[in-house]
Amino acid sequence: MIFFKYSSRVFFVSHLLFYFSIPFYMHSFIIMNTGSMHKGYKDGPLLYKKRL
Repeated sequence: MIFFKYSSRVFFVSHLLFYFSIPFYMHSFIIMNTGSMHKGYKDGPLLYKKRL
């Protein structure tokens, strides 16, 4: 029972980390596509909206 609670909690935390890491992957993907390494993190969503 204790092991089950622990494993489910680890599973939940790993999923949270995975979902929170997606925007960073998206941002690095946008930087690679636009080639603007000098731009900050705030310019990422703007560039993404322009591409859409």
